[in-house]
Amino acid sequence: MKSLILLKSKSMLPWVILGSLCTTPLVANTPPPDLDLDGIPNIIDPDVDNDGVLNGRDRNIDGGRARTGPLRNRQIGDLLPNNSPMELDMDADGLLDDSPLETDIDGDGLSDGVKGEFDIDGDGVANGLDGDVDGDGIGNPTDKDLDGTGINEDILFEGNNPSVYVDDTEAAEVIRLVDGELRKRLGLDVKDVGLRVRVLKSPLAGMQCGLWRYFSSDQMQAWANWCYPPNDPSQLNIFVQYEYTGPFSGKTEDYVNPANYRISAENRFYARYPRGPLTFHSWIPGRGGLPGEAVDFFYSVPNQEATGLPPPIAALRAALKSMANFSNEGETFTGDLSPTFTSLMPAIELQRTLFRVTRSANGLAESRRLR
Repeated sequence: MKSLILLKSKSMLPWVILGSLCTTPLVANTPPPDLDLDGIPNIIDPDVDNDGVLNGRDRNIDGGRARTGPLRNRQIGDLLPNNSPMELDMDADGLLDDSPLETDIDGDGLSDGVKGEFDIDGDGVANGLDGDVDGDGIGNPTDKDLDGTGINEDILFEGNNPSVYVDDTEAAEVIRLVDGELRKRLGLDVKDVGLRVRVLKSPLAGMQCGLWRYFSSDQMQAWANWCYPPNDPSQLNIFVQYEYTGPFSGKTEDYVNPANYRISAENRFYARYPRGPLTFHSWIPGRGGLPGEAVDFFYSVPNQEATGLPPPIAALRAALKSMANFSNEGETFTGDLSPTFTSLMPAIELQRTLFRVTRSANGLAESRRLR
């Protein structure tokens, strides 16, 4: 695993920062951020919040009760753990954790990719023993972004889970067929490299099955299962939902047995923005991906108890109110993409809106905590 970290590149894909969340560049006569007011700028402070726990072992680097200095015995910074999806700048150095300019996420003075960096996410567990090296909530075996820069988080994680899928060369004909049909139904150009199709080794519910995902250049991601009856690809369903029909025995072999699953009447695909919660879109009932069928949108905002920050309900309501059949009840948002869903792009654009609004709102809340 260490070799994977050492070989990681922070500039593998272009990065686009959406919305108004940008750090203010330091200029002459502007003092650098110093959260604990100890005279040491955050960017070189080994204990940013002065709580007595060095950054490399602190589970909340930029928030805690100061033990020394002018703010002694006061709670400073935020209440967000380092691995919270709403933690935008865990070491409070003014550089966003998912900006390409951030090379030392946990602020311990060691660049994330160098040999001597033993604890990238600052959780006190050495990388070699840590099941989630970068603290993003995605276990190492399924994480395509081990150093936590926000780059290359791919739902297919094909390099880390090769046993699930048929080798592409062996499944070339099936991939070609499904890829071509997906591009027609999703409105994707043949030159768009964001679409990828994989074929599962084990048939589910007696069907030829697999997974597709679309990955945009700014890392918006959408994916779903696909399937068709053996030898009848004309029945291809590209938004497949499964139901478990086996015994609830607690035995692993029952839950991984493809025979214990069937195709659900509900069709669904999922979407996610970088290092954020997922949304789902569904067709009920019928085959997914056919023109004229209702496309429902569902999104639940992470609540304050989980993030330490108030959910941006008002901002999201304002941004989404023009959506057909839009409704909002508490932290749950629903709507209808049908009027514009002639391709996958409206769903991707919806993800961009969610990303822009939540990051902007939470970024402002975060900055207020750090003043």
